[in-house]
Amino acid sequence: MKWLVRVTLVAALACCAVGAGYASSAERSIWVVTDLLRQARHDFPNYAGISLVGMTATDQVLWTAYPAVNDAHSVRDVFRWENGTIRNLGALPAGMNTPAFNNNSEIAGTDFNPHSIPIPVASFARFPRVHAFLWEPGKVTMLSTLGRGFGSVVGLNDRGQVAETGMGSVSRRFRGLLWQDGKVTDLGTLGGKSSFATAISASGQVIGNSWLPNGTSHGFLWQDGRMRDLGGIPGATYGPAAINDHSQIVGTWTKAKDRAPERAFLWQNGKIIDLGAPAGQLIDTITINNRGQVIWTSQNGSGPVMHGFLWQRGKLTNLGTLNGMSIAVSAINDRGQIVGTNAPASKPFNKQHAFIWQNGTMTQLPGPAIKAYTMDIDQTGTHIVLGGPCCQRQLLLWTRRG
Repeated sequence: MKWLVRVTLVAALACCAVGAGYASSAERSIWVVTDLLRQARHDFPNYAGISLVGMTATDQVLWTAYPAVNDAHSVRDVFRWENGTIRNLGALPAGMNTPAFNNNSEIAGTDFNPHSIPIPVASFARFPRVHAFLWEPGKVTMLSTLGRGFGSVVGLNDRGQVAETGMGSVSRRFRGLLWQDGKVTDLGTLGGKSSFATAISASGQVIGNSWLPNGTSHGFLWQDGRMRDLGGIPGATYGPAAINDHSQIVGTWTKAKDRAPERAFLWQNGKIIDLGAPAGQLIDTITINNRGQVIWTSQNGSGPVMHGFLWQRGKLTNLGTLNGMSIAVSAINDRGQIVGTNAPASKPFNKQHAFIWQNGTMTQLPGPAIKAYTMDIDQTGTHIVLGGPCCQRQLLLWTRRG
């Protein structure tokens, strides 16, 4: 099924240099939305429980589904849509989640098989013996860890490098790890006992958190065998969340002894910039593109109202509302196009509609009300995908015509 609507967008010409200006020109476009779930059910009627993985740079859409005769804990297969055709690429390990993928249709994840045997890691906690995997069509590789049988994946780049958090066999402490070609590297710490990886860049830089000797937590940037302290206000806790191709890092920070509000920060060239946040807001999502534009969603601590924010060149902009309803942002490409959903405060999660924002204009995309919440947009601004975790009943793809 397809819905058509004619909307006007102002297209921006992306500029490679961070912080550089850009030109724009008006163009008229038609967005056509395709129901990929309906096509998937037609082409593969024996599968159900679709869960979106994501969209590659070449506009391939990846998702997983399990055989309809089994339950949601059974082995799932990976499917790929490309140019109107859906292919079954093979099975994932049982219980494997899919937090990371790359443009080669490889997926990295962690096996959370409910039959795993718990192992003690401290006197007050027990964690399952989970394993990290790298999946590619026709091949599954179990990623090595530090010997405790625990590995949790957080990122995968096109080089096949995987960032994960593991546990040391001697120290029994968590450590950020980098896996590549069968070799695992312990990223170390900033003087404390533990570290956690949170993301990896295209060039293999890893970011995350590490404890300091005084017990506080700082963000780190690991590169070429060296872990660098991102710094910050003494006593504050910093959590790096995303890194772009220019080593710009964004995340959230919280002052000492203060649970909220969290504020956004940008680290570049050795300095931390406070991006700000409205009082009483909690940051739910934050990411950065290769032009240094930062987006995040904030939610009022006393209610369900959400707001999308854009920070660029020192200016923080509240993206406003659409049809009088609050919005949540999901992704931004290098053209500065932002996609997300809007919904009434009374039903923030089951009456959403998708939108695209560009150069100050927010336009609702055609299609039905949605319950899923994971969205992505490609670098050319011609495809937008929306889906969700298992087991959403919607998988939509928007294609720009004209």
